[in-house]
Formats: sequence, C-alpha cells, structure tokens
Amino acid sequence: VVADFAADPRRSLPASAALLRRAMAAAADTLLGLEPAAIDLAVTGLLDAPADGGAPRVLPPAGPGDRAVGPSVPGALRITPAAPPGGYVCVTIERGRCALEVARAVRAAMPAAVLVTGIA
Repeated sequence: VVADFAADPRRSLPASAALLRRAMAAAADTLLGLEPAAIDLAVTGLLDAPADGGAPRVLPPAGPGDRAVGPSVPGALRITPAAPPGGYVCVTIERGRCALEVARAVRAAMPAAVLVTGIA
C-alpha cells in the first residue's frame, strides 16, 4: 500500500505515520480481508490547527507558481511561514545543495525554527 498524507505539526512525523499505518492495516484487514506486506507513506503537507482547538484543516501545497515569503537565501527555493505564524518556517531546498547548510543559513536570516519540507 502506498499513500500520501498531510501531517499534524503538533505530533511527530514518525508518530503520525505509525498511527496511519495501523489504521490502514486494520482497514485493509477488516474491510478487504487483506494483510498488506508493507505500507509506504509520504508526508505531502501539514495540517493547520485552529487556535480554538477545532479540527485541523489541510494547508494548500506549494505550487510551481507560488512565491516564497522571507529572505533570499542561496539554496532555498522557497521559504514560507508555517501555521501558526511565528513558530517556524518551511523551506524547500535546491537539489544538489547541503540541506543542513541551507537550513542554517535560513535560520541565521530569520528568527524562527526551520523545517525542511522538500528538495526540488
């Protein structure tokens, strides 16, 4: 089984993936009578949790025409604020660049934690 999913930023990615794997395995067994050999998951987005504690909503994925918000940092193709604002920024790294070096440069340029969300 292969699936993409949007993760809740309040939970670690491994914990989110483990919950989803268990739910998908149970559904495959209960609904289809199948036992998957493997469940391969890819995080393709983050959920935005409202301040009022309501249900999270899916943030739209970055598109090729989207503009970055933030400073110009070599190797960072896209820098966007995450929800809630002020907590951290999401960065898409240019392929062939050292992700750690680019993330450090973004961190030096902005007063926020850095989450690398892709390499393009």
